[in-house]
Amino acid sequence: MKNTQIETKSPIDNNSDRLNENDDISFYKPSRYLKMPPKFLLNSLRLQLNCSIKRKKEQRFTLSRLELFDKQFCLHQIHHLYQKYLNFGLQYQIWSDDIVQIMESNESDKIQKSLEEYLILLKNRSNQHENELMIQLSSCPTTLHSLEMIDQRLKEFVRLHHIDLVRTVNYQKHKLKGIIYEKRLFNQLSSYYLAEVQHQALDQITTIRKKQLNIFEDLTKFEQRILCHSLPKTFDDIPIVAYQNLFGNETNKIMQELRRRKLNDQLKNYELKLQDYEDLYQTEINIFESKLMQTSLNHQHIQADIFRTLLKCYLSHCTNRLIRQIRYKEACVHVKLVRKHHRHLLSKQQIVDVYPQIIVDVPKISLNRIQLDYLSKSGPNYIRSNQSSLHSYKHQEKHVQEEHKNIMNVITRYLIREHHIPLTATIIRKFSQQLETSLHQQYMIPLSYLNIYRTRKEFKLMKSIQHRLKKGNYILRETDKSGIFHIGNSVDYEKKAEAYRQKTGAYIELDSNPLWSVFDKVILLLNDLRSKKYILSWQLDKMMPKRETIQLAYLYFIPKPHKAGTPLRPIVSSMNMPTTGISKFLDK
Repeated sequence: MKNTQIETKSPIDNNSDRLNENDDISFYKPSRYLKMPPKFLLNSLRLQLNCSIKRKKEQRFTLSRLELFDKQFCLHQIHHLYQKYLNFGLQYQIWSDDIVQIMESNESDKIQKSLEEYLILLKNRSNQHENELMIQLSSCPTTLHSLEMIDQRLKEFVRLHHIDLVRTVNYQKHKLKGIIYEKRLFNQLSSYYLAEVQHQALDQITTIRKKQLNIFEDLTKFEQRILCHSLPKTFDDIPIVAYQNLFGNETNKIMQELRRRKLNDQLKNYELKLQDYEDLYQTEINIFESKLMQTSLNHQHIQADIFRTLLKCYLSHCTNRLIRQIRYKEACVHVKLVRKHHRHLLSKQQIVDVYPQIIVDVPKISLNRIQLDYLSKSGPNYIRSNQSSLHSYKHQEKHVQEEHKNIMNVITRYLIREHHIPLTATIIRKFSQQLETSLHQQYMIPLSYLNIYRTRKEFKLMKSIQHRLKKGNYILRETDKSGIFHIGNSVDYEKKAEAYRQKTGAYIELDSNPLWSVFDKVILLLNDLRSKKYILSWQLDKMMPKRETIQLAYLYFIPKPHKAGTPLRPIVSSMNMPTTGISKFLDK
């Protein structure tokens, strides 16, 4: 994970008895965000603290204090985790396999003693950092006001950059609870008498489930490879160059189709294996339960119903625990594959992806590989990361107020019309306050440096794409059916549009803008209907066009690359016409 300070396999060096007051915390290492260039780190801190931090003394003090808070936060998370290990071990007299492996001992007293000593060491180190923070207060620059507020924001800054660490600790705590509960169930099952044949049958059942989950784990990794554009090397066994002379420009399409078929075959193979193991598992369970019932009826050695319930609970819990473990590994694999894909984008190796690619319908495009990959990856339905870091505080506040106003207008109209709740009701006022608080949290919550960096990087990339498209006189459109982007030449678009108008005669190009003439006619008509009492006041409000938002209907075209010659499909946009309100009202 990005900033994780815990090595889940061996958080303590082999044996915790080796740790003493003079040893450093072996698994603690400086967080990645602290290693970034000071210029970028200070930039991010200025946004978080809402403070300029221009002077050298201010910068040194802030960075030093940030590092101490970072160490303190990590130690607190680790201390909290190992305290859980100790508490659960003492309460249930059961130690997880992770702790037993670390301590290299099964002796409960030895494990307890080692954990207690280690927790004392963590506590002492945390107190040491607390003392350093107190001593540092004396060197605080006088130009930094409200140190208490700065400390709070620095702590929040640290927390934002350790979301992965918190997630890892929480996962380990839930895993610990699950293992202890599972061992308690196993101890209860062990109290029942079972014959050797029944023990072997149970081992067979658990082995089948583990094999099935191993295949499921391989499937999740494979799905992550698909998601991260990082398919196994076996998908590269068809040389592209060998088919270049045979297929010409169709090479990429053919290669893409071959890879997709191979991909579908691989996924189908995983699904068949999973289903086979599931059928085998259910068969073995049914055989075991039927034999168990026969044994119970003949010899009365065990209470079959209770045992069967315990067994189902145990097997279900084991399965769910292993699935959670697989999902956790899946998240780790995703991070590694994303980094690998980013490095691969910088290489010059020619690849053909199974994903839908942007269609470039021009002889030569000025966009580089990273820009084209971004357009292919994002597509029309791409959800951008939080954009709040691109705007000032005033802009964000204005946006929050607009969102709040729009939502409240819809909600209050509905409550008044359907439930006859007055606008001054307490419930509406409380809802308005809660909504505003929620919107502030969503739009103005502090972001980590990595999120800010990603947002600004994507923004710059998008602007560079727009600039190059405009400079090259290109048009970017969503395709008709495939839902991906298409880049075409604006001159070609004009020729095809003109040819379509001449062929069909359905549309003509206007010499003047009739928008305000239409607007005035609609206003006169609606006022005339109201004066003659043909419509009510609320109906007039519904149909009345707004001067600020009206727009003349216009014609545009989207490409159809699945057809020869890439013809254009005409679309008329009339959403903001002066007559739109009348049309919507009549539709109801």
